[in-house]
Amino acid sequence: MTKHQATILNSLTFALTFIFTLTSCQAGFSTPTSTSTMPLDLPTQPENTPSQPDPFDATPTVTSGADYAFSGQTVQLAWFYNPPINYDLSTLAAKFDVFILTKNYNGEREALRFMGVKAPIIKYLAFFEIQDLPCDEQPWQNNAAFKIGDFCSIKNNHPDWFLRDNNEEPLCIEGFCMMDPGNQEWLSFWLQRAIETQEQHGWDGIFMDNVEASLGKRYDEDLIPAKYGDDESYQTAVEGALKYFYDGYFRTRARPLYANIIAVQDWSVWLRYLNYLDGVMIEDFAVDWDSGYKTVEEWESQMEAITKAQGMGKHVILVAQGMKNDMKRQEFSFASYLLINEGKASFRYTEDQVYDEIWLYDDYEINLGAPKAPRYKEGNQWKREFANGVVIVDPKNETSSITLNQ
Repeated sequence: MTKHQATILNSLTFALTFIFTLTSCQAGFSTPTSTSTMPLDLPTQPENTPSQPDPFDATPTVTSGADYAFSGQTVQLAWFYNPPINYDLSTLAAKFDVFILTKNYNGEREALRFMGVKAPIIKYLAFFEIQDLPCDEQPWQNNAAFKIGDFCSIKNNHPDWFLRDNNEEPLCIEGFCMMDPGNQEWLSFWLQRAIETQEQHGWDGIFMDNVEASLGKRYDEDLIPAKYGDDESYQTAVEGALKYFYDGYFRTRARPLYANIIAVQDWSVWLRYLNYLDGVMIEDFAVDWDSGYKTVEEWESQMEAITKAQGMGKHVILVAQGMKNDMKRQEFSFASYLLINEGKASFRYTEDQVYDEIWLYDDYEINLGAPKAPRYKEGNQWKREFANGVVIVDPKNETSSITLNQ
């Protein structure tokens, strides 16, 4: 048995033991009430819907000066992906504030609730990708076609649900095929399956991965959909899908709907999508995906969009990518987070190949107190004053500091 297999076996053994214990005693926590018999009167997507006002222009930034008030936690940490492999669940429950789990970790979810987690525990569900595999195999639980035979049924009975190229071939990569965000039947199928995860399987909301804000990723992968010839038509379809999901269930049932919006080339599109979401992830916050840093313009544009999103009442999960021991990069991204958190932002410094590891840093424990006002600019530096200190970030010179009052 490999080390990785042993880790998986230990995790499964723990989960099964925990579930047995919980069902054998009155542990004192409640599972969400199932309402699986409720009528599902799903709306159809309206035609010629008036466009929403552009929130990038319409949403004011936070106030400053004497009338400023901060509500929330100065530091909120976000967890997503599988349960951690380098710490136990009690550390996750104690140190983190936002919880997103992939696949079928129902036992770990209940364990976290038993340990006192009150925040919603949200299930990962791919936005428009389904797994291509033999008809008799069990699909992964991270996509809407999560039952045995789903892919074959869709392929044989609903070929129009797939996105296709100019040769009418389905757009597939690495074992997953992309579905048409503008196909009404596919949207209804996705929503029904999402509802099932909520009403029958005990999850508190949905996190959609890979909600695209442009065709940029399609071009990068050379998987260009014939149906959508430009960004605008593709964005209209994606926005319509988000509206259908949000209005069809999540908004009316007060279930959080989150998304990782990718391929962002225009922050106004990103903000427009937020009309139909409760939260959003930025997976390249403050620094780039590799070892470099963003330009000043990129950094400032991202920070401004995050401010506006919180002004809309949306929660923002900010993920900075980097090597574990690159302290300069970790401190720069964390200080950038402290500049921008208005009470509705959470943070994680990690690396996308090891999302199942908890990384904890000393600066997470610094007692800055609450911010006294929003960030402000002096020369190349952005500053923010807190009750117990000051945070400074210089995006031009790629430096940062957190200084406590003497």
